[in-house]
Amino acid sequence: MTTLAWLGSDPPPPLRKALTARDVRVVLGRERGDDAGGRPGSGSGARPAAHPPRVVFTASARPPLAPPGVAPWLWLSAAALGDSVRVEAARRGAYDALSLLDARAADRLAARARELCIDEAPVPAAPEMVAVSAASKQLVRQIARAARTSMPVLLTGETGTGKEVAARLIHAWSARASFPFVPINCAALPNELMEAELFGYARGAFSARCRATRGCSPRPRAARCSSTRSTTPRIRCR
Repeated sequence: MTTLAWLGSDPPPPLRKALTARDVRVVLGRERGDDAGGRPGSGSGARPAAHPPRVVFTASARPPLAPPGVAPWLWLSAAALGDSVRVEAARRGAYDALSLLDARAADRLAARARELCIDEAPVPAAPEMVAVSAASKQLVRQIARAARTSMPVLLTGETGTGKEVAARLIHAWSARASFPFVPINCAALPNELMEAELFGYARGAFSARCRATRGCSPRPRAARCSSTRSTTPRIRCR
């Protein structure tokens, strides 16, 4: 069973019951007898089993400060969360920002808890990317971390900075490596057709469409969308 250390207000009973049904045990900070901070211990540097990933639960939509300790943490809010506050939470170190108002909050929380309980594996060799500086080595570690999860990843940067190299490394190091990698140039597709290309459409959704198409997203593969600046904010969010 996956253990999740809980910081802040007590979890609502329905959520705690839903997490238990998903094989996730919630441990409150006072039940642990410490701050559930996951402070460093002896050993090779792997996260100790006694320090599980943490959830910081708040009532407001203001991102919290990172709790003390080294164990990874999630932010769960009782309020609705916009894109800007989710980004701010990620900048403060949150692995993910979830809203209790989301109908799939328990599923996402359980999935993130299981992902965070996976021991950090050594970063694989990456001959495609030359990492010499401290910043580039940190980037390779972030790519390896992103590859372990099922979360969407947004890579930003100027032309020629290696976004596609990073995208291909995420695909190669992930559990989806056996599926095709599909690059999509968003600048070459009109915004009116972008949604249909990525997410598919139902039969008769618009003229001349006599059959349904699934699009790229539902297929068991990885897609890399480039030149997203030319797309609408709605498409970027999706």
